[in-house]
Amino acid sequence: MSVSQETVRVLERLTVAPGVCELVLEAPSLATALRPGQFVMLLSEAAGAPYLARPMSYFRRSTDTISVLFKTTGSGTRHLAGLMPDSRLRVLGPLGRPYRDPAPGEVWLVGGGVGVPPLYDWALTLRQSGHRVVAVIGARTSAELLAVEAFAQAVDECLVTTNDGSAGRRAAAADVLSDAAKTVYACGPVGMLRAVQHWASGRSVPTYLTLEAHMACGFGACLGCTVEAAHPDPTLGAYGRYLRVCQEGPTFLAEEVTL
Repeated sequence: MSVSQETVRVLERLTVAPGVCELVLEAPSLATALRPGQFVMLLSEAAGAPYLARPMSYFRRSTDTISVLFKTTGSGTRHLAGLMPDSRLRVLGPLGRPYRDPAPGEVWLVGGGVGVPPLYDWALTLRQSGHRVVAVIGARTSAELLAVEAFAQAVDECLVTTNDGSAGRRAAAADVLSDAAKTVYACGPVGMLRAVQHWASGRSVPTYLTLEAHMACGFGACLGCTVEAAHPDPTLGAYGRYLRVCQEGPTFLAEEVTL
């Protein structure tokens, strides 16, 4: 896999929910190179922009565009959300490892909050490969649900959950997992991932957790995005206790990490 840095143009800026923005980027080489599960690092070239790039999973892609969908949580994401069409961004990617192929049988995708969009292109890929795909889209409230319509068209079955019951079933996303699932991929808040990890414990169901982390470089040098390894490698000393989200991840088998 070849990683490159290039300057791309913002084609569109969309507000898709309160505090949630989608940027559509003109990036033909990345649109070709990216694989489901990978991510990019975005850095604005505007004056006054934050110094460090921000890691972003991609949402949609076409022949020559990709989009990123994110929640504005700090100065970096607020700056990105304020970019106008024709703004320029420096993009490093593709980064991270793509999703690993599923076992035979029904595939379940469990997304919570802004962990939903990274699963979308994987859903399309799985369906094209002939898998039956069930998506679980979760959020705290109906106002925070993301990409439900897109997933409803992309998968065989789409289940919606909200913590307050304002849409779909009143439940946490992990609560609706079924033994019909033969492979599970989950992306979302740590609490949701822990619940999926707990569900997978004792089951012979390959379960993959996609993690988010603060990172400065995106390619393993800064060691700022580590997660505790469930099975440390003693030959590596202290380094063997941790895995890098940007290099060994961002997706891990549930039994590989301690959350």
